[in-house]
Amino acid sequence: MEKEQVTLTIDNKTVTVPKGTTVVDAARKVDIEIPVFCYHEKLGPFGCCRMCLIEVEKMPRLTTGCTLTVAQDMVVKTNTPKVIKGRQGVLEFTLLNHPLDCPVCDKGGECPLQNNTFKYGLDITRTQFDRAHNDKAVPLSPVITIDRERCIACQRCTRYSDIIEQESALVMLNRGFHNAVGTFNEQPYVTKFSGNVIDLCPVGALTNTQFRFKSRPWNLKNEDTLCAHCGCNCNVAIGSRLNKFMRVQSRPNDSVDDGWICDKGRFGYGFIESPNRILEARRNGRDAKSLSIGDACTQVAEALRKIVEQYGPNSVGFIGSPYGSNEDLYLYQKLFRLGLGTNNIDHKTYKDTPGLPIPHYDFENIETSKLILLIASDPSEELPILELRIKKALRQGAKLVVLNDRQIALDKHASKSIRYNIGSSQAALASLANVLAKDLGLGTESDNFEKETGIKPDEFERLSELVRGGKVCVIYNPAELAGNSIDALKQLLSVIQKIPDCGAIPAAPATNAMGAMDMGVLPDFYPDGISLAEVEKIRELWGEKAPVERGLSSLEMIKKAGKGELKALWVYRSNPVIDFPGGKAVEEALKKLDLLVVHDMLETET
Repeated sequence: MEKEQVTLTIDNKTVTVPKGTTVVDAARKVDIEIPVFCYHEKLGPFGCCRMCLIEVEKMPRLTTGCTLTVAQDMVVKTNTPKVIKGRQGVLEFTLLNHPLDCPVCDKGGECPLQNNTFKYGLDITRTQFDRAHNDKAVPLSPVITIDRERCIACQRCTRYSDIIEQESALVMLNRGFHNAVGTFNEQPYVTKFSGNVIDLCPVGALTNTQFRFKSRPWNLKNEDTLCAHCGCNCNVAIGSRLNKFMRVQSRPNDSVDDGWICDKGRFGYGFIESPNRILEARRNGRDAKSLSIGDACTQVAEALRKIVEQYGPNSVGFIGSPYGSNEDLYLYQKLFRLGLGTNNIDHKTYKDTPGLPIPHYDFENIETSKLILLIASDPSEELPILELRIKKALRQGAKLVVLNDRQIALDKHASKSIRYNIGSSQAALASLANVLAKDLGLGTESDNFEKETGIKPDEFERLSELVRGGKVCVIYNPAELAGNSIDALKQLLSVIQKIPDCGAIPAAPATNAMGAMDMGVLPDFYPDGISLAEVEKIRELWGEKAPVERGLSSLEMIKKAGKGELKALWVYRSNPVIDFPGGKAVEEALKKLDLLVVHDMLETET
């Protein structure tokens, strides 16, 4: 249902916005910027700094634009002499004890306080007494430094910790003149999303320890890109100077990250300048002699040609990575299919196929759901920013149900946490599908899996009742659903899709899991989800060489290598020795290969 619209006038400009919108946000719709320090659209009204003073017709005195909601036919003025004088007075009080650190402050050049002082502030001070001093450069955590002298007590950071993170890790300490931001008992401020307070801080009180004193903001070259650490692909801006990586900042995109990024995305870039980066080709492991890229490619091509000639195309295979780029993955699968004639191509250690029997939801759909069903997924560890999206939905009235074989961080926020026995995910999902189908009149309930799953039947009955309420968003991690569990999940989704307004999000933790599937890095699908049975579609593009026989999966290739039936394996940005089940057995299988080629950024156990 659309919200009721309200029309008002701001500085002689007419604007129509939903009822309940603040005047500050309404003004932004017509490119009028009302200065704020404490207000942030994601945190809501607070009215602490008083910088957003405005004049409203028929109101006797100035009022704050961040706490005042719009009304029909309201007339607002944001730039009158009375307003400017009021803002000057607010700034004078704000700067009373603020240090003159601009020349050495990391925020200098992109500081709202500095900008507003130039715009509204007085050019002299009327005080003659010494400024009050406070703690400077105090480590708030290993990655955040706080300068309490610069803090203007806007409380953006503490409200973020309380409202968005829901951790209440940052608080206002002491009272009155001694008021300061800190943590209980001086514990480090360590959360998965702590770095967002650096972006929120309107002054240089909270700064990035890794970036501190390394560059002025105007000397940075900023590039818009996506975070490559997980499948959320949060929008970020990377700042560099003299070809050196300097910092990462959030680049708000409400449809993806809601304006936030996790600490891994903000601070986890040390590998870029790592001395262990592989910059040249090497043969026979770590201690081998270096080769030029050209010589290495020639030798590998010749070795692959000989193996295919002697043992056939199915004696070679390719294991890609959901962390690779679409371009690399597409070219690799095309090389192995057309150049070597094999479909022994895969990128994962779990069973899955393209497509869902239910609408594919975006992250924004989570906020409008009545029920979030989290299956075999731990967003806090796998897709961190998804945790904040779920918490936002819960603040708006949604319910969370967790179905997993282990405890996760979001359990404490869930209405219900159902724990099934390790290894019984297939039975648990099949049970829920059967109960739900029976309740919807789509079938009769089959076997009772209580002994196998450890879940009592009435648990599924209560969950079925919640699901039948509609507006369900199912979030699952396909990598955690071993064996045929993914088939049981899709059976469950096919039942849920009979209920109105339901959808699912396959929350694979890897950066480009969907891209790898779309690029055809699968043993039974060509690019764009074209099945092997539809080979004619791909032959129209590639010609007659496209192979039609189903290839081996990643795990099947490892097994074949262990038996000596797979002779050559190309591994791209994957580490089977660590990532694949089997550990030592995988390592022994790889040792039996005639040729193992590894393409990666850093040396791995593989």
